[in-house]
Amino acid sequence: MSKSKANILIVDDHLHNLDLIIDVLADQGYYVRSATSGQDAIEAIQDDSPDLILLDIEMPGINGYDVCQSVKENPKTEDTPVIFISISDQVLDKVKAFSVGGADYITKPFQIEEMLARIQTHLSIRDLKKELAQRDQELRLEIAKRKEYEQLLEKVTRTDNLTKVHNRRSFFELSEREIERAKHNKLPLSVTLIDVDQFKNINDTYGHDAGDAVLVEVLNEGTYGSVKFLIVFDKIIVFVENINPNLAAIFVFFIRLKNQTLFTGKIEIRFQQSQFGYRGLSD
Repeated sequence: MSKSKANILIVDDHLHNLDLIIDVLADQGYYVRSATSGQDAIEAIQDDSPDLILLDIEMPGINGYDVCQSVKENPKTEDTPVIFISISDQVLDKVKAFSVGGADYITKPFQIEEMLARIQTHLSIRDLKKELAQRDQELRLEIAKRKEYEQLLEKVTRTDNLTKVHNRRSFFELSEREIERAKHNKLPLSVTLIDVDQFKNINDTYGHDAGDAVLVEVLNEGTYGSVKFLIVFDKIIVFVENINPNLAAIFVFFIRLKNQTLFTGKIEIRFQQSQFGYRGLSD
C-alpha cells in the first residue's frame, strides 16, 4: 500500500505528541486522522476503518487496552495493526499490550525514524496478509471449479449420452463392484438383460431417431428408484441388489408391463434374468 493511500489513526490525549506525529506522517504522504480519547477513537474507527492505529495507553475514560480489544473483536477491523505508543517501559505493560492484540510497542520518547520504519513494516505485513487471503479465496474457487469439472467429466465418460444411464465402460466397473458388495454383505444380487428384438429393423424402418426413442422409453428415463441400469449397444442390463430373487422376478415383470404398450407390430422386448445368492458368487 502506498503512503498516499494508507489511512492512519493516531490516538493520544497529549496534544503536543498528537500534533508532532500528525506532521511527521503527513509529510510522509499518509492520510492521517486523530482522536484524543478512547471513545472518540472507537467512533472514528466505526466511521472509517483505518489501515493502522497508533494508540496511547493512558487516556481518560476508555484506555488504550480497551480500544485495542474492541478493534480486535470487530470482524471488520480485527486485522488492523495496532502500534502502542506509551511512556511506560514496564514489561507487564508491554505484555498486556500484546495480549490484547497489539502488533507492536513503542516507548516514549521515540525516534522518528524508528516509528516510521515500524509503521511501514506493519502496513507491508497487512498488505501481504490481504493479498494472501485473496489468493487463498481464488485458489478455493479454482479448486471448486476443477472438482465440478472433474465430476462432470467423470459422468460424461461413464454415462450413455442418450439415455443418461451407465455405459459399456462403466458396466465392467459397476458389475465387479456390485458382485463384491453382494459377496461381502452376503446378500442376493439379481441381473436382468433386456433385449429389444429386431432393433435393427426399427432403425432401418423408422430411422435412428425412432430407435433412440425406443431405448429411452424402455428405460423410462431411469425412474425405477435406486435400481442400476446400464446400456450396452441395443441391450440393457439391470442390477437389483439386496432383493429376494422372487421379488426380482416380479420387478422385471413390472418393467415388462410398463413397456409392453409402447411398441407395436413385431417389436418385442425379451427378458433374461439371473439371480445369485451370495453362495453362488464365487471368488
